[in-house]
Amino acid sequence: MKNLKIILILLAIGGGMGGGTAKADIASESIVQDLIAAEEVKLENLGVENPGLLNTNFFYFVKKLKRSTLRTLSFDILKKIELELGILNNKAAELKNLHEIIPDNAKGLSSAIKLYQESIGRLQQYAGGIKKIDGNSLVSGIANTLIDLAVKHIELFDELKPAASRQFDEELKISQEKLSSLAPMALVKLGVVQNLKNKIWEILEGQPDGLLKEFRGAEALGRFEEKLLLDAGKEFDSQESQLQKEFLKVKNDLLLKSQVKIISRDVVRYLPELLEALPGDLLRRIKTLDEAREFIDNQDLKNSFNLARQKLFESAGKGIGRSEAENILSEANLVLGILENALLPNIKSSAVKNLFLQAEFNVKQAEEFLKEKQYGDVFSRASISLAAARGVLSQLAFFEDKSEELQLLKSAYDDLMDNAKKNGLTEKNAKEFYAFAAETENSLVKLSDLISRKNSQPDSVIPYLKASKLLLFSAEEMLQSLLNRVEEKIKERRATQPFIEKVLPMSGQKEKELKEEAIQKLNSGE
Repeated sequence: MKNLKIILILLAIGGGMGGGTAKADIASESIVQDLIAAEEVKLENLGVENPGLLNTNFFYFVKKLKRSTLRTLSFDILKKIELELGILNNKAAELKNLHEIIPDNAKGLSSAIKLYQESIGRLQQYAGGIKKIDGNSLVSGIANTLIDLAVKHIELFDELKPAASRQFDEELKISQEKLSSLAPMALVKLGVVQNLKNKIWEILEGQPDGLLKEFRGAEALGRFEEKLLLDAGKEFDSQESQLQKEFLKVKNDLLLKSQVKIISRDVVRYLPELLEALPGDLLRRIKTLDEAREFIDNQDLKNSFNLARQKLFESAGKGIGRSEAENILSEANLVLGILENALLPNIKSSAVKNLFLQAEFNVKQAEEFLKEKQYGDVFSRASISLAAARGVLSQLAFFEDKSEELQLLKSAYDDLMDNAKKNGLTEKNAKEFYAFAAETENSLVKLSDLISRKNSQPDSVIPYLKASKLLLFSAEEMLQSLLNRVEEKIKERRATQPFIEKVLPMSGQKEKELKEEAIQKLNSGE
């Protein structure tokens, strides 16, 4: 399938791009603020309705005593980890609650973040002590909770930084670094490295929706993946390297889905302001943005990403010094070394080799800029090199696991169609969606045929794998948009009903009738 066809389909479901739209041409500040507000990590997102006593309360020692008692009563190492993860999450909720109530209480906030770091330390100690856990029923739940909380807490700390004092800001950064080390180390110790991609994807997709949910998730996973890459070094067959590959694959899929959402929700024009205003580490955002640019076919989105990158560099300003430049250059050289020594000699793919040459060219330019002490240019070129090098790693990883990738796509497609049918959508009342779903199914059939060929190569499989994912993500977005509109019609219909029918629970039959009526109205253009 040609890229042009995919682009046209994406344009169609998005209702137009930044250039041709009935909306205002100038991005409204209020729209950007609303979109940013929708990304906020709330207490309910942490699963904590009320964190209870805060560390500034005189009686907080009672809470600490209760936690100490519970720790003492937990003997099994996995139960200790399970308990401490709950305590860690409650401490994050305490920190957020305190920040909302008394944002200028520097002493209280500093104390709260140090209490949080104490739990991180305990978890690192417990994880380091894991030995034989084969068949333990707690492992899967702990792994899920760890991934979920690590991503949410990293994002929460990003949100707390803008209003933080310098000392509190540093403590938040330290906490993020500790989390970035803990999560991958614990997952390796738990022995859940193999085929972890689907689990990570399901956890992140289950988090509250927002326009940039996938982009922020990719930023967080980038921390784990980077840490694993540095730990594994050139030991490409190590457990750390295998887990890094799983994180890299999920990150790439998140960035693909992110671009589909941005296009289909017609917010391309707001992207530069959004990415600049979104809380977080600007230098890490530039790295994530460079990786995302590797996947973009849509020219309007590509232009918007380029402008966003320029604005981020302007905002980062003097934050890029020798240390930042040398660190990213070192990381780029490490990845290139892995590729050159362990992987590329056996690869025949011209696309993969071209990506490697692109990475090599940019890293050489970065080294020249370093000699001239132009640290901003060093960071820029090294980031582009890293994005290309990671592109090579991800393409090789996807090709190696192509059969598993196909099965995941087929399963996701089946879930999509089951969801459509469950909500009363049929080929008769949702023709556009079903036509698009048929295109997606055809793409999966062709991808299956390519993969089954004896001498299949990355140059043929990878582009089609990407195209199939874009179609599937677009179909999912189309279905969600359709279901949202049906729900709006149902609310409008219920608002016209007698008061007694509004307050009484709706019967299953009545709900079905209202849904069918709403779908009919959408089809008739009402």
